[in-house]
Amino acid sequence: MITFVKALQNRPSIYDLRRNVTFSTNELSARIQGVIKESPTAFNLYLGLGTWTISQMVTFSGVVLFFILLAKFLL
Repeated sequence: MITFVKALQNRPSIYDLRRNVTFSTNELSARIQGVIKESPTAFNLYLGLGTWTISQMVTFSGVVLFFILLAKFLL
């Protein structure tokens, strides 16, 4: 029981945890974008994806998928 109380006293605050998570996600997205910008494959050059963000790619692929499914149902 004493060790449990000590663990509660030493636990990191929610703010510290949130700051760490925010930092790590920002660092991760920066690294992903750096990789995308530094390795322009034929596919990236074809669509100009080197300057796109991850959310733009997801949105674009979602829109394309929507129109493909729409065409399948209508035709």
